[in-house]
Amino acid sequence: MTGERRGQYSAAPSVLGYFYQCRYALLKALSRLSNGDRVSISIETLDDVVFNTEGSAVEVLQTKHHLNKHAILYDASPDLWKTLRIWIEGRVDGTIPQDAQLFMITTALCSDGTAAAYLRQENRDEKKALERLTATASTSVNHINDLAYKAFNSLDGDRRLQLVNSVMVLDGSPPIWELDDLLRQTLFFAVERRFLDSYFQRLEGWWYRRVIRHLVDSNAVPISGDELETAG
Repeated sequence: MTGERRGQYSAAPSVLGYFYQCRYALLKALSRLSNGDRVSISIETLDDVVFNTEGSAVEVLQTKHHLNKHAILYDASPDLWKTLRIWIEGRVDGTIPQDAQLFMITTALCSDGTAAAYLRQENRDEKKALERLTATASTSVNHINDLAYKAFNSLDGDRRLQLVNSVMVLDGSPPIWELDDLLRQTLFFAVERRFLDSYFQRLEGWWYRRVIRHLVDSNAVPISGDELETAG
């Protein structure tokens, strides 16, 4: 039996993107719980993933998964500008709190000296990031981003700076095929080693069922950390 090539209209990358979003949310939720945080998780509400932790600002995550291991996030990258547009419009219409922390999780890499690279946690330079974003929105001929450029240019200087100050780019994030090992590491001390695989399978099965219920609920009730702690 031979394999079949996927056609040009294959939805495989999009499907993997949704699975990545769900699995990444599970990984980060488990990490928060292991730190003793009381957290709730929402998926596809304000953004791809939203974390609410007691006493902390809302954390809004946008995930970008690429099958290409050498994907690059450049100044006019549609991934970057689509994300910024979502956040800008969310702040304008009030669906995203002004003090929310905004995280772009991408498997792509940022070249040094780009706007996204200046928004990493290390060697961060928000002033330079803002300069490059402003220049790109004013001069880029990438028409895919026209609506995002328009949204960005509609902000005054203070609101642009507030936006950039809130953004954290986590590039080179692990792709979906590496999340299995990371999830197992996070769960390692939860059960005896001989039960780890079966526990992980039960937990992930519960998680996907819970996410489905969350997505079909028109009120989008968040998934609580307490639920996750008692699952599996």
